[in-house]
Amino acid sequence: MTAAPAPTAAAPAATPAPTPSPTGFPPVPGCDATIPGGDVANGELGDEHLCGIGSGQQLRPDAAASFVALDAFYRAETGEGLIECVTDSYRSYEAQVDVAERKPGLAAVPGTSEHGWGLAVDVGCGANSFDGALYDWLDDNAGEFGWDNPDWARPGGSTPEPWHWEFTPDS
Repeated sequence: MTAAPAPTAAAPAATPAPTPSPTGFPPVPGCDATIPGGDVANGELGDEHLCGIGSGQQLRPDAAASFVALDAFYRAETGEGLIECVTDSYRSYEAQVDVAERKPGLAAVPGTSEHGWGLAVDVGCGANSFDGALYDWLDDNAGEFGWDNPDWARPGGSTPEPWHWEFTPDS
């Protein structure tokens, strides 16, 4: 009588790797949102176009992937979180109208804000001052991740806002 062959363990199923975001940063875990096309208006992005980055904040998927990577870099250097410092991110059109009414002359005209595209964050924790430590850190490092405090928001700009950072996917 011939012995039956020993059973072999089944190979574990391969887990597909996440598709890199257009920025080259890994996508935000659990988010399968897509970058909106030309049929979506500023401030009208839905869940299908936004990824959560934590603390209730949302960004367009490429901006979110980049910001989460920036947060990881900040955590590695400082032991502190950057995401917890975000005070504002995506703004619906209605939220843009509200901010414009509450902060006349400071907020963008509703429908023109980078917040309405999910491409801007406002950051506290010391980034709300040009001489704050977090502002200095962001100024030194955020550009490597595609984030910038735009010229109009820098010292001497038309509306100085050290807390306002925009994602520029083509940078």
